This record gives sequence, structure tokens and C-alpha cells, in this order.
Amino acid sequence: MKCQFPAFALAGLALAQIAVAAGLTVPAPEDGEASRGERLSLASSQYDRGVTASRQGRPDLAEELLRDALSIQEELAPASLALGKTLNSLGSVFLEQGFLDNAETFYRRALEIREQLLGDSLEVAASLNNLGIVAINRGDFGLAREYHERALGIKEKLAPDSLTVAASLNNLAQVALYRGESELARKVLQRALAIKEKLAPGSLTVAASLGSLAHVALEQSEPEEASGYLYRALSIRQVLSPEGLEVGHTFNSLAKAALDKGDLEDAQAHAVRALAIQQRLVPESLAEADTLETLGAIAIAKGELDRAREHYQRSLSIGERLAPGGPYGPTILNSLAKVAKGRGELDLAADYFGRSIDALEARTATLGGSYRIVGSFRARYGHCYRDALEFFLDTGRAPQAFAFLERSRARTFLAMLQERDLLFAEVATALEERRRALARRHDRVQGQLWRTNPETEPEQLDQLVDELEEIRREHDDLQQEIRRASPRLGDLQAPRTVDVDGARKALDPGTVMLSYSLGKTRSELFVVSREEGLEVHPLAIGEEDLRREVELFREQIQEARMPSRGGLGPRSFLTIVGKRLFELLVEPAADRIERSARVVLIPDGPLHRFPFAALIRETKSDEAPDRDQYFVEWKPLHYALSATVYAQLQRRDQTDSQPAVSLAAFGDPRYETREPRLPPLPSSRREVQGIAEIYGSREATVYLGENSTEERFKALGSQIRYVHLATHAVIDDRLPLNSGIVLTLPEDSPGDRDRDHQDNGFLQAWEIFESVRFDAELVVLSACGSGLGEERGGEGLISLTRAFQYAGARSVAATLWNVDDRVTAELMLRFYKHLKSGQAKAEALRAAQLDLIRERIALREKDGGFRESDVSAPYYWAAFQLTGDWQ
Repeated sequence: MKCQFPAFALAGLALAQIAVAAGLTVPAPEDGEASRGERLSLASSQYDRGVTASRQGRPDLAEELLRDALSIQEELAPASLALGKTLNSLGSVFLEQGFLDNAETFYRRALEIREQLLGDSLEVAASLNNLGIVAINRGDFGLAREYHERALGIKEKLAPDSLTVAASLNNLAQVALYRGESELARKVLQRALAIKEKLAPGSLTVAASLGSLAHVALEQSEPEEASGYLYRALSIRQVLSPEGLEVGHTFNSLAKAALDKGDLEDAQAHAVRALAIQQRLVPESLAEADTLETLGAIAIAKGELDRAREHYQRSLSIGERLAPGGPYGPTILNSLAKVAKGRGELDLAADYFGRSIDALEARTATLGGSYRIVGSFRARYGHCYRDALEFFLDTGRAPQAFAFLERSRARTFLAMLQERDLLFAEVATALEERRRALARRHDRVQGQLWRTNPETEPEQLDQLVDELEEIRREHDDLQQEIRRASPRLGDLQAPRTVDVDGARKALDPGTVMLSYSLGKTRSELFVVSREEGLEVHPLAIGEEDLRREVELFREQIQEARMPSRGGLGPRSFLTIVGKRLFELLVEPAADRIERSARVVLIPDGPLHRFPFAALIRETKSDEAPDRDQYFVEWKPLHYALSATVYAQLQRRDQTDSQPAVSLAAFGDPRYETREPRLPPLPSSRREVQGIAEIYGSREATVYLGENSTEERFKALGSQIRYVHLATHAVIDDRLPLNSGIVLTLPEDSPGDRDRDHQDNGFLQAWEIFESVRFDAELVVLSACGSGLGEERGGEGLISLTRAFQYAGARSVAATLWNVDDRVTAELMLRFYKHLKSGQAKAEALRAAQLDLIRERIALREKDGGFRESDVSAPYYWAAFQLTGDWQ
């Protein structure tokens, strides 16, 4: 087994004997010094034989022959295309064996020669492609994507819709798959497969795309679909290359599919066949490491811990030697930790768990792309954090478990907060122009999307959605360039998460934190306060069961809009579910809550969509002797993404100067000029006018109707205390950064003509992240479902709430469902009255909600009159949540 590669000379008779044994021929040496032409001819011959040996699965012989050709060419034809070919082929020989450093060295040398002699050419594209494959094997997916994008650009220009284009598409799909973009990988692979089946049906390159599609299916937990692709690929490979390495790869993938289906015997048989082929052709390679990891997983499923440990340790040894920091480390270390835990080796398990998380976090630094990509990647590996957390809880080390919980939460958002001001201040002019051009293009497509009817034009709708996603990817790449171009970002260190002591310091006296962690079959509630420290309570429910309970509770809230007389009513199904969930989720911490003044909740998974305020607590207290009590009646509630984000927001500097405007309020936007038409919001006009009256004309600025525009919002300036938006919200669960607040829509859409200075009236999350900055105490999104978004593992909910926090809001109030605009107007008026009287934000929101629970209110009817109404049902008031600072 070679570690590094010495310079080889022509091996003479020994080489000839190896070649003869391999069925190759080598010309006999001649007496005297050969001419330059003869030696170059010999180099060419050795090159051809080396390539043949490589194709026949003889890497050692291929290396010998190609080294011989290289030594002649370096002497007689330096910087020649022939030398570039030989360097490239040597790189491929080393790559096949997993020697990434050597492969990269030869590929780079080949690229330098080809770029110098040929410029943008297919040969240059081939070298870029090979360097991209090296980067993939190292786990540097950001760099890999750059190489493959450059290669694809050249190929599409010189050889559109060709097999070489399909090859680059395959590689880009592999990068997308590793970065967690499985749907993008599927689309790219299907395009590649269509090209291949047209130009080379039944070929090995078709089999390669089928194998890659199988990987996507496995990633999406579709083992039957994966098996279908794999058997199609195997039928091709066993005919065209029965002894080839790709047959081994196929059997390894079949083993993974069988394991996912629970067929352990088939999985074992397939993996053993794969390993035999790999050990014969490329022993101690990354391919072998991957199959050993599969065998380790099979052994765990069989309960064979000793065998599992052996497989995993061999796999890890190969991976760390050939591709340190590559894509294999985190999951193997996690598996070794679970094996050690099962064997009772607790100190060893703790070490492995820690190393697994360290390796995972190191990988995120090499992903490239936007924080959207990084967030998705973290969510994909959330189980590694969860496994570590459970281990430390089970072994009585709750503080360490809390530390791992914090490491799993909102890390991407923390990094964004850390970089925010630098990115905003240091964007170069050229990059800013590109960003504006992308924004204009986005607005044009968004305008076309607005006017597309999903029922009559479904195909056009899908095309526009795909185009928006492509624009977002281009924007992600641009953001990566901006980060690289910033001279000070390189000095920033990764944000550190708080431990238990840090969380306690971040909490104000009287605040108790309830932080939830959901697992597949078990969950935990971490309770922290400054005064009493940490305690942990097990919750007898897993994530999916709790998800069903959450949706049931939300459905009951929607249905139970008319409250029963005399309180909640003992037979109310909403009451039954609300009590059950209170006992499950809150009751374990009841004593700590009773001794506290307020509660900050850190949800997990489906709890991000959960109205905690509407939970029902049984009580016989003097405060409510005749009925049960909503959670919000007991204590003021507010929310946070994590203890670390909470601490970060608490540390933000507050300006000593008075804001230029106390309140800026937007309402009753004009919508009737656009299709599809949004319903008007006349109650939002009264809402905004009423709030403005509370603060007076000197402190409040109001934007109504035609003045309630996106341009005016973006021109607010940074010094403003409260921002109120009483509008429609559009939530895009598929592309959460496209969610937004709908302000007054212009007469014609940006899809009709280019505009450099007019916005489209749709203030989207990505625009807020990119261009909105203010030092606001509070942003209120008085719009339907404004607090919803995409649930993304430990990163939480990617939503408008998070966008406005990034923009600078210390707190954001938003909604969990479609609210009644008349009742919301009344709720908001009461909220601001309590704020104006000096109450803290969490207390003011609670007081407004209590007003609706305990009083009948006058609602305006369509005829202009008023009617006393009972709006005490949770549907009317429980949708609003305050996220961020409570004060």
C-alpha cells in the first residue's frame, strides 16, 4: 500500500514481465540512444497501454505505464497537450484508488497546460470536471459546485445536449444531493438521463445516471424506487463491464435499499458481493469504506455490535486517511458512538459523539452556497445531535445534553446575525449591480406568477416556480461571492453557543425558559431559569405523534369559534385536547412556572406551529374559580429560536437617542388593480388609524391605501421604534424566502416592463434579509399566517419573523393562522394601548388577549353599525405570538 508516489523510471524487463502477464505488450529496448521521435512514440504507446490497464481495473500497472510516458514527455515535450493528457490520466488512476492529494496535483497540472494552450475547450472542461470530483470526495461541496458549473458552461457552449454535458449534469446532481437539495438533484439527473438515452441507449453512461437517481431515491426514503433504478443499471453493467468497479458500487447501493426495506439477508449478500469486487480492484479505497459503513449498519440491525464496530473502524480508518473531512466521518463516528454505548463503553461513546458533531460542523464550512443550503444540510443531520443529546441524558449529564441541544439550534441564523452588518456595508459596486439585476429579474418572474391561473395554466405555473428557484440559486451563489469578497468576514470566528450558565445569564430575573427537544420515540423539556438553574423532564411522546396532536388542536381551534356559555365547557373537545397537551407539555414545569413572572418558549419541530397560549390548565384558584384557565391567563408568554439567539438579541446595543418616529403603520393597501385580486382589508384602515390616534400625529406616521407601498416601507430609515403592517401575507412553504407582505400593488406588474426604481408591492422575506435595516423594538405583522414558514429541523421555522429579526427588530409579533381582520383590529388597539401605558411587550400582548377572553367587544357590521360579540374563543386571539425580547 503506497502512501506517496516516488518518481518512477522505466522499469525495463520487470515492467515488460508485468505487462505480458496482463496481456499487454511493450516494445523491446534498442541498443544505443533512441531518437527523440522514437522516444515520444514510446511515450504515446505507454500512454495507450496505461489507459487500457486502467480500464481493465489494473491501477498499479496503469500507474507504472503512465509514469513512464510522463517521464519522457516532461523531458522532451514539456507543456504539450500530450503531457496534459498523461497528467490527466494519472490523476484519474489515483482518484480511482482514493489518493485525493495526488489526483488533485496531476489534475491541476493538466488544467494549467490546457488553459494555456486551448483556452475554454472541452479538454479544459474535462480537467475542471475531474477537480470537481476530487472536491466532492473531500466533502468540499462549495468548491465542487464551482468546478462543475464552470465545466458545464463550457460544454453547453461548445457541445450542447451532448454526452459530455450529461456527465457534468450528473456531477452537479451529486453535489446537490450531498448538500441536501434532493429535488434539484432529481431534476438535473432526469435531464442528463434523457440526453444519454437518446444518444447512447443501453450504455454504461446511462447506467451511471440510473445509479445516481437511485441515490436520490434512497435519500428520500424510497427504497423500492431506488431498487428499480439499481436493477436497471446492474443489467447494463453486468453485460458491458461484468468485472468493473461500478458493478460493486451497484451492489453496495442495493444493499442500502434492502436495509431500508428491512431485508437484512439480501442487504448482507449484496454488500458482501460489493466488498469482494472493491477489495479485488481498488483495495483500501473510498468505495470500500462506503461498503464497510453499509456492512456496519447491517450488523447493528442484526444486533452484532462487535462486527459493527470492526466494519465502522475499518471504514473510518480508510476515510480519514484518504479524505479527511470528507462526507463519511460524521455518520460513521455517530454509529461508532452508538455501538460503544450499546457495549457499555460510555467514555468512548462520549468521545465519539463529540467527534461526530465536530466533524459535522466542520463539513458545513465547506458546503458553499447560501445559508439556505447550510440550514437544509444541518436539518438533514439533525439526528446526530439528537443521538448525542439522548446519550448524555441517559448517562446523567444534563448540562452536556443542553449544550448539544443548543449546538443543534439556529446555528445558521446565528452566523447570519454575526455577518449581517459587514455584508451590508462591504458589498462591492459590481456585486451590488448584479444583485439588483437579479432582483429585477425576480420581480419580473414574480409578476408573471401573480397573473398565472393555477387551474388553467398548471404547466406555466410550474415553469415559473422553477425559474424562481433558479434565480434563488443564482442569488445564493452571488451571496457566497459577496462573503468571499468582504475583507473582514474572514476574521470572524464561528459563533459559539451558550451552555447552561450562559442561558441563565441571558434570562432576566423572573423569566423561566421552556426548551423542547423532540425525538422519534421520546422527547424532553429543558427548564432553565436564572434563579434555579436547569432541570430536565421526559415527555412521553415522539415527534410524529406530537405532530398529529398539534394539527388536531389547531383544527379544533378553527372549528370551536363559538365559545360555550359559562366558560370553556367540560364537554368541549377543544378543552379535552387542550388539557391533555397542557399536562403533557407544560405541567412537568408547573412548579417552576408558578414561581416565575413570565415564560419564554423555545419550540421544536411541529411546536413551531403550536399556539401554547390556548393550552388549558385546570385551576380552582381565586383568580378563576368558576372555570379552567388558558395558559396565557396564567403567565405572559414569548418565544425564541434558541437560548443562544435569545442571548444574542439581549446583547444588542440600544441607542440612547430617541427614534425619529415612534410608530410607522401601514394598512388597507390597494389591491383591486391586479389579478388574482386579493380581498380588501377595510378593517386594517380603522386598525391603523386607531393605533395612530393612541400615539398622536407627532409620534405616528401612517401609510394607507395608495401610500401603503413597498417603496415607502424601504425608505423608513433605521431609527424607528414600532413598525406595524396590517396587510395580507402570502406564505410559500415550498420556497419560504419567497413569502412576503403584500402592500399596494402598482398599476402594472414588473413582469410588463423593466423597472429600476419601482418595486412590485410584494415585500418578500429575501428582500428583508438583503436590504431592510432598522433598530426597531418591535415589528407587528398583523396579517394572516405571517408567523408560518418552512420547518427546517434545528434551524426552526424559516419565516417572515426570522427575516424581520435579521433586519434588526428586537421582537416580532406574527400570526399562526388566518385571523379575523375585524377582531384583530380590536386586539391590536388594545395591545398598543397597553404598550403606551408602559407595559412590556409580552405583558401588553397578554393583557390584550385577556381583554378579548373576558369581555364582549363591539364589532362593525357590513351596514356600518356595531354589534356586541363574544370573541373569547382561542381562534380570535391565540394566533398572535411574540418572538424575541419580552420587554
